[in-house]
Amino acid sequence: MDNLRSKERLCLTAESLGHSSDARSAIEQIKRLQSEWKSIGPVPKDQADDLWERFRKACDQVFENARHESAKKQEEWRTKMQDALERKCDQAERLRESIAHDESNIERWHDTIYNLHDGGRADEIRDSLESKISDVEGNVRSKQRRLSDLEDVIRDIETKLYH
Repeated sequence: MDNLRSKERLCLTAESLGHSSDARSAIEQIKRLQSEWKSIGPVPKDQADDLWERFRKACDQVFENARHESAKKQEEWRTKMQDALERKCDQAERLRESIAHDESNIERWHDTIYNLHDGGRADEIRDSLESKISDVEGNVRSKQRRLSDLEDVIRDIETKLYH
């Protein structure tokens, strides 16, 4: 009868864990209860099957809740990663557009320098444009490094999501 009371107490505890919001803790506790169940001796035969079925059902519920919680967290992680990937791709596209715009300006300024006629303010204009070109080329190199870093992050996220 002591064994019966002990196993009934384990059933009650296991059933309460089926409502736990902390799946990890509930699983740890249910495993301890399962171990304890094994260490308790036999119960009256006419109650043994029903008691075991009750305990097993409570344990199954805890494991099912944990699987559900894990799937939910995995889906939340996947959604966050997809959102991050989208943001990073948008940032990369804006950087590419900015680099293309800067390179277009540099090309236009080179054409202007090439078409300058000597005399007047030509030297002053040439110096000013060459200074702009130098500054913008530095900006382009900086943007290209940021783009390369972003592309690495994008590849990393894609690897985590799709492999």
